Amino acid sequence: MANRPQRIRRWILWLTLVWLVILLVLSIVGSVRGSRRAGELFNTPVLVAYWLAFVALLIAGLWAFGRLRRRPGLLLIHLGCAVVLLGSMWSSDRGHALQARLARLAPRFFQEKIPRGYMGIFEDQQHDQVLDEQADEEIGRLPFTLRLEDFWMDYHRGPGTLYVRRGEPADPNAAGPNESGDVGPVDPNGPGPVDPNPFDASNAGREPTYTTWQIPARVGAALALPAPLSRVRVLREIHNLQVGGERVTDRPQDPSNPALEVAVEMADGTGGAAYVFPPGTPHPLRTDGFEFVYEPGAISGIKDYFSDLVVLDYARQVQRRQVIEVNHPLHYGGYHFYQSDFGSHRIDTPRGPQTYWYSLLQVVSDSGVSVVFLGYGLLCLGVFWHCWFRHIAAFFHQRRANAD
Repeated sequence: MANRPQRIRRWILWLTLVWLVILLVLSIVGSVRGSRRAGELFNTPVLVAYWLAFVALLIAGLWAFGRLRRRPGLLLIHLGCAVVLLGSMWSSDRGHALQARLARLAPRFFQEKIPRGYMGIFEDQQHDQVLDEQADEEIGRLPFTLRLEDFWMDYHRGPGTLYVRRGEPADPNAAGPNESGDVGPVDPNGPGPVDPNPFDASNAGREPTYTTWQIPARVGAALALPAPLSRVRVLREIHNLQVGGERVTDRPQDPSNPALEVAVEMADGTGGAAYVFPPGTPHPLRTDGFEFVYEPGAISGIKDYFSDLVVLDYARQVQRRQVIEVNHPLHYGGYHFYQSDFGSHRIDTPRGPQTYWYSLLQVVSDSGVSVVFLGYGLLCLGVFWHCWFRHIAAFFHQRRANAD
C-alpha cells in the first residue's frame, strides 16, 4: 500500500508519454490529410475520448505530483496545456454541436453558431446565407446581414517615369539641366537629358529635334529646369483620377485613368500644382514651351484584394463598416470573416454588358478562440517563469542576502 502513490505516478508518466506520441502521429497525419479531412478525423468519437483523456491526464498529474503545484512555472505550463485543449474542443464541430444543445436549454447563456462556411456576395448586394465548402448548399443563416459596398484589387506596379520635353528645337550651344553648374537635377538618382523624345514616334530613326529629360515618377523626385521654369517636383502618383466638383481623388481599385500630380515652379517664384497624363490623352500639360508626359509603370500581377463590408441588422441599421483584405478579417457577432477569393460575372443589361465583381468570404466561428489564446498565454508565462524569472529572482535575493 505504501507504494501505491508511486505506482499511480508511474502510470501517469507512462500514459502521458504514450499520449504525446499519439499526438505527434496525429499531427503528422493531419498535415498530410489537409485541414478539412483532418478536422473530420479529430472530431471522431474515438479522438474526442482521446482529447478528454489528455485533459484528465494533465489534471491527474497536478494532483499526483505535488512539485507541480508548488512550482508556479510548472503549474502554469500544465494549466496552459489543459486550457488550450479545452478551448480547441469547444471550437470544434463536436463543441459547436454541444453549444447548439445548450443554447436550446439555456438560450440566455449559450448561442447556436455555424462552425465555418462561406459567403459569396456581389457588389451592392447583401444577404445572411452561409454555404458549405463547395458553396452549393446552405448550412445556416447569420443573425445579421452583410453588404458588399465595393470590391477592388491592388496590383504590383513597376516604376513610372515623368518625361519633360522642351517645346522648341534644341540649341547645341545652350546650357540645360546637367550641362552647367547653375541648373541640374535635384534628384541625385535622376538621369540627365535623353534624346530622341521617347514619347514622340515621329523622331524614330531621325536626328533629335527636341530635348527631353526624365525622372522617376515617385513622390519627392524633382528636376531643375531652364528658365522660364525653375523646377518640377512629383507630389503624388494617382492610379485612377476622379474629379468631383473641385476635389480630385484617387480610386486605386480601377487603374484606368492614371495621372501624376506635380508642382511646377517658375523662375520668378510663382507656380502651382498640375496633373500629368500618359501620352495620347486629351489633356496634355504644356507651359512656357515645355511639355510634360507621364508613363505609368507596368502592371505585373495582383498584389492584394479588398472588400468594403457593411454589417446591417434586420432593421437595416448599419452596425459596422470595415475594409478587409487577406489576413485582416472582420470580426463581428461571434464570427471572423476572411477574404478568401473573388471573381466576376458578366451580365447583359439594357445599358449593355456589365461586369459585376463578387467577394468570397470564409466565415469562421470565434467560439473557443479566446480560451485557446488564454491557454497559450498561461503556457508562455509558465515557460518564462520556470526558465528565467525564478533564476533572476534567486539572483537578486542572493545579492540582498550578501549585502546584509
